Amino acid sequence: MVHGTHISRAAAAVAFICLATANASAQSFDEMRKRYDSFKQEARQQYDDFRKKANEEYVQFIRDAWQRYEAEPAQPAPQKPKPPVIPTAKPVDNPQPRQLPVSDVIIPDPVPATPPQPVEPIPQQPASPTLREVAFDFYGTPCTVRVNIGEPVRLGGYEEQDVADMWQQLTDEGFDATIADCLQLRSTMNLCDWAYLSLAGRFAETYCGHKGNDAVVVQAYVLTQSGYKVRMARANDRLTILMPSENEIWSYSFIKRDDCRYYILDRSLKGSSFYVCDVPFPGEKFSSLYMQSQPSFAMTPTSGRQLKAERYPQIAVTADTNEQLMEFYNSYPLTNDWDMYAYASLSDRLKGELYPVLRKAIDGKSEAEAANMLLNFVQTAFDYKTDDEQFGYERPLFGDETFYYPYSDCEDRSILFSILVRDLLDLDAALISYPNHLATAVCFTEYVKGDYIVLNGRRYTVCDPTYIGADIGMTMPDMDNASADVILLNRQ
Repeated sequence: MVHGTHISRAAAAVAFICLATANASAQSFDEMRKRYDSFKQEARQQYDDFRKKANEEYVQFIRDAWQRYEAEPAQPAPQKPKPPVIPTAKPVDNPQPRQLPVSDVIIPDPVPATPPQPVEPIPQQPASPTLREVAFDFYGTPCTVRVNIGEPVRLGGYEEQDVADMWQQLTDEGFDATIADCLQLRSTMNLCDWAYLSLAGRFAETYCGHKGNDAVVVQAYVLTQSGYKVRMARANDRLTILMPSENEIWSYSFIKRDDCRYYILDRSLKGSSFYVCDVPFPGEKFSSLYMQSQPSFAMTPTSGRQLKAERYPQIAVTADTNEQLMEFYNSYPLTNDWDMYAYASLSDRLKGELYPVLRKAIDGKSEAEAANMLLNFVQTAFDYKTDDEQFGYERPLFGDETFYYPYSDCEDRSILFSILVRDLLDLDAALISYPNHLATAVCFTEYVKGDYIVLNGRRYTVCDPTYIGADIGMTMPDMDNASADVILLNRQ
């Protein structure tokens, strides 16, 4: 009996200690949560205060007289005298390998790992009765962005004071939920910089109810708050956005400032004189035309194309892509930075249809055998026409576009082949840019015969996706290798 009483008292003691500890822990947790909530609120207030101060200072700069600049005319896509008919390779017995000269080796900057970010973090905004949703369609994808309840902020005119007044109103309204929602869409839809710039424009037009000066200011506000380097400019009574870019872009007029080209996004503005609000916003960063993967738009499948390699009947595939992605690419600025197109790779949908077939075909093959199979597929599955014949102007194609449009030329095929080699064979590749042709070279880990170039002590074997029937190591006739530039591509 005594023994049982002893156990009861011990148990009671343990229970008391546990209860006391639990109560203390609960109190400690509550205190920690309160301190954390207080810290978050204080940090958020600091972010808000910093951005508000930055915008108020920016408003004062906007009120000052904008500087006048003369625009330089848009550079048309260069006309390249590509052959209207491409040659077919003839079998060569025991070809003698040649080390080919090159004019220059171009090592592009790495693809940007992260897009521009706000000068200070903009936390996700909770639901609020003071907010309403603006719904719009972006390349077939329904989007919603929250704004404050009430009439849209309007521009009173087009002079500096009018723009400054509207910017101040946008700052006073907060627009934090708007910026947070736009950045969230950038993340969930995997938008590159050009796509985000376009999204901001589509939202601004929907919010304002029309295209025009109001929408330009709203778009500029969203972009600056998101960390992008842009400028507002005025020609007569119209506003536009200037986008600085380190890429040379065709078909857009531009203003040159500090060795940088600021491209005029509204191509309907034909005037030569622009007044520019040449003021930096804190923390701004250049946008980039490079993308590491395609945007995630709602799917509208294109018509499937049946493609097969002439020499390898086991490589036969029906492939389609996304109509919305094609429309987006149709809006993309054109450039001769060939690596930009190569780094964009292929859409997940297209890879899902194409890669299993290609992987099965090359399984167990040597690097040379596998490369020859991929090379013959690109050479013979697609019909050839020059850009001038197909589009009426020079237009490089992204990888998915090569599967969409009925014809492709040497740039399109070399870009596609470089993607397949890096993705499926895990080999380094390079693009060989001749004055009127583009070919590919591959760095094999095993010895292969054929023409080659040496880059940084490594041997890259010529692989030409436009020289029909040619095996790896065969150079298209009449190519002046001494004038060729080589663009190195990194595996991703």
